[in-house]
Amino acid sequence: MSKTQISSLQIEPKSGQEDTFILRGLDVNGNEVFQIDLSGIMKKGGFKVLSNVSVGTTQTAIAHGLGYRPSKVIILPRANAVIWQSAVPDATNIYLTASAAATCDIYVA
Repeated sequence: MSKTQISSLQIEPKSGQEDTFILRGLDVNGNEVFQIDLSGIMKKGGFKVLSNVSVGTTQTAIAHGLGYRPSKVIILPRANAVIWQSAVPDATNIYLTASAAATCDIYVA
């Protein structure tokens, strides 16, 4: 079995259902590598989007502005780096760390 590098992630509406979504991972040739049905997790208009957020190699606190502790956090890197949640979010911030300085889009709810 050969290794496959994920080059992009797509979130799109599930066919024929405007309120549910599919997350797809694509390789460098645009071939679908995986698909996750986000039904029941992600609802249209249910997430606040934090766009083009900078994350460093040490823990970075990012204000989410929800006013409560988010129960769902989705991180979509915009760079060739691994970004992870490095601490439990609170009512003010989410906490991320990256393998290399990077930017990402974050969806919180």
